[in-house]
Parts: sequence; structure tokens; C-alpha cells
Amino acid sequence: MPPDTTDYYLTNKPIGDTYDTFELGVTKRMREHWQLITAFNWTKRDLSSLFSEDPNTVLWNSTNTRTTGWTFKASGSYLFNHGLLVAASYNAMKGEPYARFFTITPEYLTLADPHRTAPLVQGNQVIVAEKAGTYYLPAINLINIRVQKEFVIRGTQRLDLMMNLLNFADAHTVTSVYQSTGPSFSQPADQLDGTVVRFSMRYTF
Repeated sequence: MPPDTTDYYLTNKPIGDTYDTFELGVTKRMREHWQLITAFNWTKRDLSSLFSEDPNTVLWNSTNTRTTGWTFKASGSYLFNHGLLVAASYNAMKGEPYARFFTITPEYLTLADPHRTAPLVQGNQVIVAEKAGTYYLPAINLINIRVQKEFVIRGTQRLDLMMNLLNFADAHTVTSVYQSTGPSFSQPADQLDGTVVRFSMRYTF
């Protein structure tokens, strides 16, 4: 009889974010000096729990939840005489989901159990007090404009001068907030910059 053998298998934990998206778009190709491209999509997002061997992390630090989001994009351009191009784009999207966190530190452990004299072995523990999607950041709306002028130098050589107005409407939408429980919860941590003007040039040969 053959000797006993042992087979070893490496199996990955079946976790990972999953997305289901429905998208609808319309395109008008360049004709009679103008073109337009637009699209809308709706997404269902299933966020996975963290990968950890620590049951406390899996149980209390998990962001496993389902959220939905949407985006809308439109861009168009018009080509005037003498190589003058004007283009504009509009991007809108639902704000990102967020929730409240609570950090368990030694002082809170002492309040919960006065007989405890040492902190947790793994250090501070972050608890997701509310699932992601309890709150959403405000929707983002951005308008960008480009003006471009082409100069023919010789043969196939071209020089394009471009001016871009980014965030033309000067939006200062909040893009991040403080999520820790406390007086600063939900206060803005970051936001969009104001209008940016950028000049550039392109040489084609």
C-alpha cells in the first residue's frame, strides 16, 4: 500500500469589494463643427470587511455594507474658423458615504471594567459605530472650460496654445470630513480648491 500523504492547499479568504453598474450614454460625433458626449451611470457597491485574523477587527472594524452612487458626465466642443476650439465639460457625482468611528483606548476600558489594569494586547481598537452609508458627503459638481488655438507652422507642424479654466464655477465642495466621535465629527477635513487657470502649449510634427 502506498504511504499516507498529505495535500496542502492555499485558500484565499473570499472577500473583496463588488460593484454592479448600469450605464447609459449618448454620443454626437463631430459634424458641422461641434460634438457632444454624455453619460449617466448608477452603481451598487458592496464593501467587504477587513482581512484580519483578529476576530475583534473583523467584528468591530468592519465596513461591510451596501451603498449606491451615481455619476453624470457631459462634454462638448465647437470648432470655430481659423482653428479656434472652445470645449466645456460638466461632471457631477454623488458624495462618498461615511460613518462614525469610535476609538477604544485604555481610559475607556477602565471605565467599562474598573478591575482592568492593562490595555488590550492589540492596542487601541477602532469600532465602526455606524455603517458606511449612514451619511453622505455633498454631491460634487464641476465645470471645466478650454479655449484652444491652432497655428500651422509648416507642412504637418502645428502649434496649439491652450487655456484651461478648471472648476469654473469656483465650487468649494467638501470632499472629506472627520469621522471620529467627538465635537469635530462631520466637520470638513478637505474641500475642492477654487478656480484654477492653466496655460499650456503643444507642438505637433
